[in-house]
Amino acid sequence: VILFIPFVIIFIAFICFLLWLFGTPIWVLIFVIFESIFIGISNDFVHDNFHLKKTWLSRFKWFNKLKTLHFEHHDDTNTNFGILEFFWDKVFGTFKKNNL
Repeated sequence: VILFIPFVIIFIAFICFLLWLFGTPIWVLIFVIFESIFIGISNDFVHDNFHLKKTWLSRFKWFNKLKTLHFEHHDDTNTNFGILEFFWDKVFGTFKKNNL
């Protein structure tokens, strides 16, 4: 499942338009577009693997930690919105450590 809903695409296009409007070099705009696509695909890939019983990513400690934090979100849907990182959850007070 790809999370590139029309709103996200429109938002990225709007940001690029604003950057272009203020004279940002074309290479920066291209970087923003490709970086957004890469982050989106990575986010979807890891999230989908959280919900698989068997995945090759399970051998990594970082993946299992993120998976545990993600499932806290399923227990309390007002917490842990991040998938690859939880920086913004910590900033906005929605981060919740696992109970294990």
